[in-house]
Amino acid sequence: MTKNGDLDVTPGWSRNKEREEDFLFSEQPVLIESAHLFYKTGRTITWNEIADLKKYRFVGLLGYNYQYLENEGIKIYLIIIIPKLYLVAYLVVEVFSVLQMLA
Repeated sequence: MTKNGDLDVTPGWSRNKEREEDFLFSEQPVLIESAHLFYKTGRTITWNEIADLKKYRFVGLLGYNYQYLENEGIKIYLIIIIPKLYLVAYLVVEVFSVLQMLA
């Protein structure tokens, strides 16, 4: 809606190459946020800097910006969440199963 001019401004977007083709970004951020790793209880994830995370498998939602990880060589496996689909956890397991077969 912002792209076609129906809206003037939308907040909360991170900068990436695709968005820079169509939009201008404010010089001053409106929000500075932190991102945390989310992983299974009992699992040990050790790292000191982002590049140390390359050895782990990451999954992310299609449409979100993971450039800060990809810039460090971290591969993000993207999934699509379909609204009102109650088998999302099952789909994630299936995606990982397929990826393991292809590796």
